[in-house]
Amino acid sequence: MLVGLNTVFLVSSIPISVYVIGYNQWYEEGDTRDLAVLGLMWPITNILMYSNNTFNFALYILSGKLIRKEALKLLCCSKTNINADTELAANRQPEANGIHIARHNRILTNNMALQSVTRMSDIKIRNLRNLIQIGEIVRQQRIQMIDEMSQQKNRRLTKCLNK
Repeated sequence: MLVGLNTVFLVSSIPISVYVIGYNQWYEEGDTRDLAVLGLMWPITNILMYSNNTFNFALYILSGKLIRKEALKLLCCSKTNINADTELAANRQPEANGIHIARHNRILTNNMALQSVTRMSDIKIRNLRNLIQIGEIVRQQRIQMIDEMSQQKNRRLTKCLNK
């Protein structure tokens, strides 16, 4: 799974990196056809970069039973009462052989682990929201950069036409 995730990441993020690194040089040296190709390559490389998230989700779903199970719960909108088993186990009278006590302890342990995972998921969601906000800021800066480059190109064309 790790090799697959890293491979997908590299394949989906190298094109945008090459584009951003080489853009200025290609823009300066390019004719109108090259500029049109650059304009077409920008959305393609962005789609590749953002498709990494989709591929990651698909790889996780394909590789893990627990993730598949939780995704199905999430997508099917199943509501479970976490405390139902705990309350049921707490209300029973423990038998002399200790089966119910062991089950109760196991349920409590599972609930504590689930609550810990839920807290960790909340933190990850907050981090993802922050990353999305940062991505939006970067996207806006790229749009401004492209607008500035477009304005520079228009100025150069105007100068050439005036000569």
